[in-house]
Amino acid sequence: MKNKENIHYHLQIENGKIIKEEGHFFRATPFTIIKDTCHIHCEFTHKDHEVVYKLSENNNHLINLEHPDYLPDVAPEELNTILKCSKDSLFIIEALFQLKIAKSSIYSTYLKKQKPTSYSVIQEIAAF
Repeated sequence: MKNKENIHYHLQIENGKIIKEEGHFFRATPFTIIKDTCHIHCEFTHKDHEVVYKLSENNNHLINLEHPDYLPDVAPEELNTILKCSKDSLFIIEALFQLKIAKSSIYSTYLKKQKPTSYSVIQEIAAF
């Protein structure tokens, strides 16, 4: 983990439950969703006057998530086929819901039927 002095926000989820939340999360500041050795970098940007979240892993672009729901335009069951990250991609969507970025009744219903997972979210001060 990063040096604690450089962390602006830290969220730790274990089996779907918050076990640690420190600091304040800012949606417009880059952050990283971490599961084991998988680090998904999320960056806030603009496209034609709308907010876009660019997701990447190891400097490889995964997807742009656009307004209004900030979720991939596929069924939840097809998520891994388009994201192609090194882990099961569902933890990314869980984190986006936990951070109140993603909005979709289809994904929300799907997540409730899945086994809870564990992940962390880190937002560094240097990102400001």
